[in-house]
Amino acid sequence: MRKGVIKGIVLVTVFIVTMVITSILTHQNNIDLTTKMSEPTLPVISLEENGTKIDELYGYTKEMDGTGVRDAIAPLGEDLTLPIDIKTYQSQVEAISYQVRTIDMERLIQEDKIESFSQKDGVVSEKLQFENILEEDKEYMLILTLQCDGKEVYYYTRIIRESGYHVQEAVDFVLDFHEKTFDKQQANSLATYLEPNTQEDNTSLQKVTIHSSLNQVSWADFTGERVEKPIPSIKEIGTSYNTIVLNYVLMAAGENGEVEYYNVEEYYRVRYGNNRMYLLNYERTMNEIFRGESDRVTANGISLGIRSKDVEYKANEKGSVIAFVQEGELWSYSSDDNRLSKVYSFRGAEGIDDRENNPQHDIKIIKIDETGSMDFVVYGYMNRGNHEGNTGIAVYHYDGVGNTIEEELFIPSDKSYEMLKAEWGDIFYVSDGNVFYLLAGDSLYSINLYTRESKKVLDHLEGGRYAVSETGRYIAWQDSDTLYNATTIKVMDLEGEEIREVQAGEGEYLQPIGFVQNDFIYGAARQGDVVVDSAGNTQFPMCRVQILDEKGEVVKDYAKDGYYITKAYVEDETIYLNRVYQNGAGAIPAEQDTIKNQQLEAERNITVDTSQLEQKQTIVEFTFAGDREELTEAPQIVVPKEILVKEDRSVTLNTDAKQEIYYVYSAGKIVKATPFVAEAVTTADSSMGVVIGDKQKYIWRRGRKTSQAVVGDVTIDESQTGTNATARCLTAILQTEGISMDVEGLLTQGETPKQILTESLSDDKVIDLTGCNVEQVLYYVNLKTPVYAVVNNEAMLIVGYDEHNTILYNPDSNTTYKMGLQDSNAMFEAAGNVFLGYLK
Repeated sequence: MRKGVIKGIVLVTVFIVTMVITSILTHQNNIDLTTKMSEPTLPVISLEENGTKIDELYGYTKEMDGTGVRDAIAPLGEDLTLPIDIKTYQSQVEAISYQVRTIDMERLIQEDKIESFSQKDGVVSEKLQFENILEEDKEYMLILTLQCDGKEVYYYTRIIRESGYHVQEAVDFVLDFHEKTFDKQQANSLATYLEPNTQEDNTSLQKVTIHSSLNQVSWADFTGERVEKPIPSIKEIGTSYNTIVLNYVLMAAGENGEVEYYNVEEYYRVRYGNNRMYLLNYERTMNEIFRGESDRVTANGISLGIRSKDVEYKANEKGSVIAFVQEGELWSYSSDDNRLSKVYSFRGAEGIDDRENNPQHDIKIIKIDETGSMDFVVYGYMNRGNHEGNTGIAVYHYDGVGNTIEEELFIPSDKSYEMLKAEWGDIFYVSDGNVFYLLAGDSLYSINLYTRESKKVLDHLEGGRYAVSETGRYIAWQDSDTLYNATTIKVMDLEGEEIREVQAGEGEYLQPIGFVQNDFIYGAARQGDVVVDSAGNTQFPMCRVQILDEKGEVVKDYAKDGYYITKAYVEDETIYLNRVYQNGAGAIPAEQDTIKNQQLEAERNITVDTSQLEQKQTIVEFTFAGDREELTEAPQIVVPKEILVKEDRSVTLNTDAKQEIYYVYSAGKIVKATPFVAEAVTTADSSMGVVIGDKQKYIWRRGRKTSQAVVGDVTIDESQTGTNATARCLTAILQTEGISMDVEGLLTQGETPKQILTESLSDDKVIDLTGCNVEQVLYYVNLKTPVYAVVNNEAMLIVGYDEHNTILYNPDSNTTYKMGLQDSNAMFEAAGNVFLGYLK
């Protein structure tokens, strides 16, 4: 009996001890399981122009590729100094040094350090001194390095010697204009700078331009208070114009008295002349920072407030969970349990910290399931957390049931957010097998999220030769040597990497156009219609366009007798077709046609709509389809915890692209990245921007001298060239550069003008400008280089211009003559705007 009692006591004791130990271990695991994002720590540097703060710089915790960091530019004073302020916050700055390098980063110009400095009220104020070897009108890269809390932090900006750019006058004008928009009486004086027209939307405060009404520019009925006055950021400096951007936060009271915050950006392009400032362009964008106030969510939808209608969002199949991105934050709402989750954000819960609010990142939602769990990517500059001060791509998984997020992968980059977005943003996709795919440079990579093993899946994906679905799941590419001779297009489903082929019809070549949802669109041209013109450019007139579903079955076949498609592209799930009509006299421009997916619109259970409020004017909102029960209480707002990961989940990719990309910068942002110069130039012209090539070389920019005399001596020795007009024009170009060559012999051997110029001007950059207009190509004549042109299959040169005329070289008479700008523009446009230029 006693043994039984003792045995029972022992068993109970063992059970209790086991439970206690298990409870302790489980409790410890729960404590260690999740963490909060760490606070920002890095100092912020601002520069100075004649006593005015300019150009706030954010720090990188590793050295960057300076040619891939192109943001602000600062003018140096006459004494070649540049004052700086270092806002340290809680950091301890231990050392300051700086370098000046050529803009291509290849040559060190100056290196120095500040031996002693002091801090006052959390700010270190110093003055950088530069050597007199810096040339005027030439940009350099300045790299500032802080030794900060035992680690090095790097800051990058361009600098240039002041040379009649009137930067201070431009900054003063911009700040004065900005201030007056907040005062209705003073705002009246701004009317002289505006160019209002009836085409501009005066019902929205989200975007206001130089063409808006004075009432819109002065904030209409909206009342807001600036959290801090903006610090101007100078993006471009030149004799023709200066570009300045203001970024600031507005605070306003909502309809129910709650505090609302708005990120505002103002872009100015100004020119100084005749002792006054001219406003060439003005744009102001305003986007609300979503905070999830109770009145924003109803049974019918979610109000996002003032923002762009272009919303990054995804919903599950039945529409009960929607995830969306607003001002760099990822939110998710579940209507089943009325829960609003702030899934990912760099911003803290209180106020707006300028480091947390740095907009140099974005979020891409990859997929979402019925529980609300999702995969998403954060890419760009990391404001805080484990990767603070790095740029890169972070892949996360959000558990909608457990309300946690976990970082699965981080890919570091040495390029800025703008460059990273342009070069790596075409494909982000996570397969059901937990494999992450991304397109970087001209290659498709896969990374296993379990093992972090990476591999190159596809390469040679050059611009124009591939297309990607909006979801990132499908990619189509040409299986050919060049852009214009493909008889096969391959389509890969990244769920399993299965490939199907699209075969050309007999005597046809194919080109990928794009996707609408998962339907693939391609164009076909008859091989006999694909020709090389007299400048060496290939013409690819498509006789038909076909749409295939994800199984490869034909959804639509578009073809119309006599019509050829010169360009096809997809925007907002609509296919646009630029066409010409072929008759006996040649190709005549025809009206653009479109193909729309009507069924897609009908199937949406959540739509993006707009409505009007008295003070805010146009606001954007999600509208839920169907009948839903009225909400009896405000949604519960939750913030997920991040699962603590002990191992390093970083993967470095070596992504050297083989094809040169041209970047269009406007207002300090890359608005287009393309391998085609003409496309970049036309985009830069319409967006008031510049085109930047390899190693930050200017390819094209707005603004030129009002006249340019005939470039060199273009009269040639007729006895050496015969009567061939193409040979005479090419000889004249080469003669300008001091090159003698048997051009006629090369043409006889079958070489094109583009090939001859490329081979002969090997130290220069020959660029295909076909598609640009005369005004755009005169930039190259302005640089004292002739431009080769073709009219009616005959060559000629543009060799100069004045205020009203172009100066053309006629190879038949071996003379130059003037033609009015309007007439020459009409002549070249009718001939297809075929141009070749070059940069020294």
